[in-house]
Amino acid sequence: MILISIINKKTTRNENIKYRWFNPKATHHTRGNGICVSLSGLASAVANEGGIGVISAVGIGMVEPNYRKKFRQSNKIALTKEIRKAREKSDGIIGVNIMMAFTDFDDLLQIALEENVVVEGPKCGGHVGFKKEELLGDQKPLHELIKETVAVIKPFEEQFNIEIPVIAAGGVYTGSDMYEIMEAGASAVKMGTRFVTTHECDVSDEFKQNYVRATAKDITLIDSPVGLPGRVVSNSFVKKIQAGKTMPIKCPWKCLKTCDYKKAPFCIASALFNAAQGNMDEGFSFAGSKAYLAEKIMSVKETINEIVQEYAEAKQIAKLRFKSIVLKPVI
Repeated sequence: MILISIINKKTTRNENIKYRWFNPKATHHTRGNGICVSLSGLASAVANEGGIGVISAVGIGMVEPNYRKKFRQSNKIALTKEIRKAREKSDGIIGVNIMMAFTDFDDLLQIALEENVVVEGPKCGGHVGFKKEELLGDQKPLHELIKETVAVIKPFEEQFNIEIPVIAAGGVYTGSDMYEIMEAGASAVKMGTRFVTTHECDVSDEFKQNYVRATAKDITLIDSPVGLPGRVVSNSFVKKIQAGKTMPIKCPWKCLKTCDYKKAPFCIASALFNAAQGNMDEGFSFAGSKAYLAEKIMSVKETINEIVQEYAEAKQIAKLRFKSIVLKPVI
């Protein structure tokens, strides 16, 4: 699945801030995971640590008063507010994640700038751009998708003498995951699930604890009203959905192009917003395949330090393995 991620870069005295980690290619992004999960709070905290903080535009207008009557306008107002708040909190780089499936994609696109290519693999959280049977069967690894994408883009870079960053997302949770993907040719990674369990994440504490309590078996798939599978943390609401039960819907407007709200069994936007506010009885958490690895709530700074350490360890192990192969005597 390829999404467009729009980077709105604020000029700073340190233009190389996005290259602070590891090597000139290794940029780190947060990924907006659901509604009201990654707003100015989390995005600015990540940007302050040298990464690229990404604001999720999904249902962002739901935080505005009277949004049910003026949903399109509320989205534009809320996105503008969150970008401004993030800029006030950080001199780093702030991005905006806008799905092309949004009914108001063009409106939100005008608020953000500069494009790059994001390749989202089958282990991502939230809506997954693969068929359900593909997710339940053998899956092409993210590093293979990255290699294929880089190969396709390379001729265009050479022809037009430009650089098109390829950003990897989906199942990238540890620094070791990051190292593997960067070695496959990615210019950067987007990590959403890992940053949900941070103090600065904009969702409720109950949402975060849902990750901490989760086991591997709790990470499951649902059929979303938008026509795509969705990866979530199981709870009572999810079990009702999977059992075929329906929830009353009052749709203020058709927020996603592919959603047939007249036939939908529940409102995905309302469910995600409820969860973000801590009402897990009427909602659920989108989550990546490795959400169950979360053990505690910590700061963005501590989280990034852990990822840096994990990356360094993975790199060192790779070097030792390479030396072992080179030094192995030929018999």
